[in-house]
Amino acid sequence: MLLILSFYPSFFENGLLKYIERMEEKYLPEYFGFDRDFYKVSLNKGGIYGRMDTLKRVSLGDIIIIKENNYAIFFFPIVSAGDGGIYPKKKWKGRLYGAIYDGGIFYENKKFLLILGNTHIKYTTAPLNSPILSNDIPPMPLLFYNFRIWKMNISHLVSNLGFYKGTKFDPSLNPFDSVNLHRYLLINRYEFNFKKFGLGLTEIGILGKEGMDFYLLNPVGIMYEYQFNFGENINIMWNFDIHLLLQNFYFYSNIFIDDFQYEYDPWNEPNHIGLNIGFLNKIKGNFFWNVEYNIFSRWVYGHFLVYQRYIYDGFNLGIDNGSDFDELSGRIIYKNKKDDYFYITMKFRRKGETNPDTPWPVTYEDGDTSKFPDNNFLSGNVKKRYVLSFDMKRSFKGFFITSGFGIIYEDKIYPLLNIGILSEIKFKNRRDYE
Repeated sequence: MLLILSFYPSFFENGLLKYIERMEEKYLPEYFGFDRDFYKVSLNKGGIYGRMDTLKRVSLGDIIIIKENNYAIFFFPIVSAGDGGIYPKKKWKGRLYGAIYDGGIFYENKKFLLILGNTHIKYTTAPLNSPILSNDIPPMPLLFYNFRIWKMNISHLVSNLGFYKGTKFDPSLNPFDSVNLHRYLLINRYEFNFKKFGLGLTEIGILGKEGMDFYLLNPVGIMYEYQFNFGENINIMWNFDIHLLLQNFYFYSNIFIDDFQYEYDPWNEPNHIGLNIGFLNKIKGNFFWNVEYNIFSRWVYGHFLVYQRYIYDGFNLGIDNGSDFDELSGRIIYKNKKDDYFYITMKFRRKGETNPDTPWPVTYEDGDTSKFPDNNFLSGNVKKRYVLSFDMKRSFKGFFITSGFGIIYEDKIYPLLNIGILSEIKFKNRRDYE
């Protein structure tokens, strides 16, 4: 048996740097749609993690991993002080935040992966911000498993998002109908990997049920079929992603479909869609540049039933900016021979007033004559945001350091600061597992 002290990698791993590694290796990893690296922490490293960011919060945490053969238990307590609307949000005696940020068990071999716990799954269909599931959400009680067959991965996630007791529709539309339900998140993913070309199809659903249905554990089920034959109302969403590796060039894109109107709709409901598209290109020497564009329509991730909105504990489950926005970003990255990274980021974002928790104007009940407005993008008072930042990731003498500074301009200038420090502990006479 082996006891490991280590760190939570998501704070120190920029997804774009992972994409650079893919391009340099000249092929897609076997699992390009989600990140397995958290569960492959090196067995001769460990440490204590500290972080300070522009939200005026300082955090300290450590993860303990106990591994034996292909099994492991992981446990990550975190303590924070300061302010900011990030998890955890509740203070102990008005001073400190505390939480078990990750905890659970996992098993893996070359063809199968199983994770059970109160934890996170990081989808990597885009380098920084996948439309499938945000990286900046609280841990969820979940079961996740993945099968690898031929050139295909089949994965399934089911999570209980908690008990909902409240109005069925938004109180501003109908304050009388109420429900008592468990909320479930379901994610089925099928991805095909041909080394330099990858395709992914992800089906996402939010379902409210009075109890548990073991059909929710089916990794090859189709939610539309389940909804039709069993009379369940599921908020179903689809994400299609494509990855193409050429010489010193990586193209990626996600097409997100929340709802698509293929026939006349009496409520004037528009299409609820989003697009992520970008590329990474190696230029002279060890310099890279990346350009990415995201555009999401007004009502994406929302729903007329309150409990089926793509939200968990007040946090948006989808892409970080939610709905009703577009954003153009560009980055220049330099990588030296020690695998240190230095990069400059520029962003421009436009954001409308509609969010995933914005009430829909219709209930779809008999006699409802309400309609969606004609404007399906950048609603109300549109805010513009400009970001310029300088970041680095370095390692030396047993320490990992990530830091960034810059400015955000939105009506006025805000400073941007992010510092993370990891101390590394060396363990001797340890061996890895297969």
